Amino acid sequence: MRGLHPAVFWMCGQISTSVFIMGCSFAMTQASRQRMNTARLAAELRTANAQLELQAEQAALLAVEQERNRLAREIHDAVGHSLTVVGAQLDVAESLMKQEPARALDAVQKAQRSSREGLAEIRRSVASLRATPQEQRTLAESLTSLITGAERPGLKLVLQQSGKSRALPSLVEISLYRCAQEGITNACRHSGASEIAVHLDFTSDARIMLSVTDNGRGFSRIPENSHGLKGLRERAALLNGEFFAGTEQQGGGCCRMIIPA
Repeated sequence: MRGLHPAVFWMCGQISTSVFIMGCSFAMTQASRQRMNTARLAAELRTANAQLELQAEQAALLAVEQERNRLAREIHDAVGHSLTVVGAQLDVAESLMKQEPARALDAVQKAQRSSREGLAEIRRSVASLRATPQEQRTLAESLTSLITGAERPGLKLVLQQSGKSRALPSLVEISLYRCAQEGITNACRHSGASEIAVHLDFTSDARIMLSVTDNGRGFSRIPENSHGLKGLRERAALLNGEFFAGTEQQGGGCCRMIIPA
């Protein structure tokens, strides 16, 4: 070492100093970048939290709106059908009171039963206690009861079924039941039919179909903004299904709902 030139020592010292300075600068740069990244991530996190809070609030409002619409559909369907049946049966009773008191009494009893069932459905809908139209009943049994209550002199209703019955989700059952209610109600109000057929089709393993057809003049007079039809379209859409209401090519009115199930 004694034989080395002093310039070499100076050069080594300069190199060591430069390396030290560069190392410090690199460390400071990395620390600065880390602080910037941390600040950026914190800002992004705050923004994400704000967006999540907004989305949660919007989801809550949407849930409230959907529930309000669901209850509105339930109440409309139950009240509309029940009052239609009650009114029709009381009209029958009035016309038969003198000539055929026994048949008039039967019509009054049907009106009473329909009003009680309608009131019970309204209470269940408001309380959100259930999703099926008739407690402890199959869909076919509920439809049979519906048809029995709507029958009157001059109007024949029949229930038809294709394929073997199978268990269905409750929301599917209630939607099909409401379709039958609205179809019968519209046929009574608008179609002038003497025969109404409710057909429940189980022949497909991928879907279930319910149709209400009549031998009247069709539903051309039903307004497109009808709350009942709008509610059925919404029910079908929520279940990825289809709904049709109108006049068939061969004549007569038809309400048809097809739901994957």
